[in-house]
Amino acid sequence: MNYQAIIAVAEIVGLIFIIISVFYLAKQVQLANKQSLAESLKDATMLYAQQYKETFVTEEGTAFMRKALNDYENLGQDEKGRLFSIILGYIGAWNNLYTKYQAGFLDDGTYNSITIAFASLLQTPGGLASIAQIHDGFVLPPHIMDMTEAKQISGFEIRPYIDCLDFLKIRSEN
Repeated sequence: MNYQAIIAVAEIVGLIFIIISVFYLAKQVQLANKQSLAESLKDATMLYAQQYKETFVTEEGTAFMRKALNDYENLGQDEKGRLFSIILGYIGAWNNLYTKYQAGFLDDGTYNSITIAFASLLQTPGGLASIAQIHDGFVLPPHIMDMTEAKQISGFEIRPYIDCLDFLKIRSEN
């Protein structure tokens, strides 16, 4: 075998290894993207679920939310402040989800489900009053304010929480 034939075989072998390396790297990137999506989904939904759990895990919390969302005018200043704080927590958690959705890290089904829950919370008398008060003091992104006006999201009708909060509690892990 001559010297040029040996070089040609070596180049072909090298090219095969480069192609295999590119495919291996592409597979690793694909797996890393899937893992990143899964972790992003977990982080975003856990933040929202934690806010939900802190709000509705106890009988007292559920009773307060029923009163606060549906009878806002009869709340005391401390109760209005408590609701204000709770709604701010939901806004922060939902805004995190919105950002991840815009970046492509959340699927439509998960995003729409949580968005419907968020919009339902905000479209109660207490939710609307709190969001108006928050909006007076802060600049809220348009997508947050859109949730207070939306009656439909992606074909789903939004129904405000009215008198159905008893089943919305998450069981506490004791």
